Amino acid sequence: MRAKLKKRALVGSGVPQGFSLHRLATVGNEEIRDCYFKAFLDSRNRLFLSMKREQQGVTFSECFGRLDSVDQEHSYCIRKSGRVVAFVLLERQKDGYLVEHLGVHPKYRRRGLGGTILAQGLCDLLSIGARSADIETDVTNTPATRLYRRLGFSPVNRQAYYYWNV
Repeated sequence: MRAKLKKRALVGSGVPQGFSLHRLATVGNEEIRDCYFKAFLDSRNRLFLSMKREQQGVTFSECFGRLDSVDQEHSYCIRKSGRVVAFVLLERQKDGYLVEHLGVHPKYRRRGLGGTILAQGLCDLLSIGARSADIETDVTNTPATRLYRRLGFSPVNRQAYYYWNV
């Protein structure tokens, strides 16, 4: 899915009371790990769920390995009582940006955190001149697809994935 970035489409209600927003650059991987695994193990992400635990760990390490392509200044985490409960990871690519990962701890879903953190990252991208951003999602993940459409994303192509343990 792709969104043409427009300020009016990204205006959100802000971080809910009791939660705080932090740039990824200020948060260690170990602080994110628990939220990452809980978010994706309780998700509709068939690609992640098809992996063995070891493969899931490798995916985490690769995505949060602080590679040069990860935009740590425009990727975020949300904390509640000091613990990471949501995250968005934005990756620079040669022709734009990709929302590499977006996750919300299952205990904190349905509170607007996913939309808030994604909108913040996209607003940052818009402020540095980005015109669009891409995100991949499983077509069966209705809650994610609904959120992305609300933030201005629309389908651009459909890709078949081959799962790890087929």
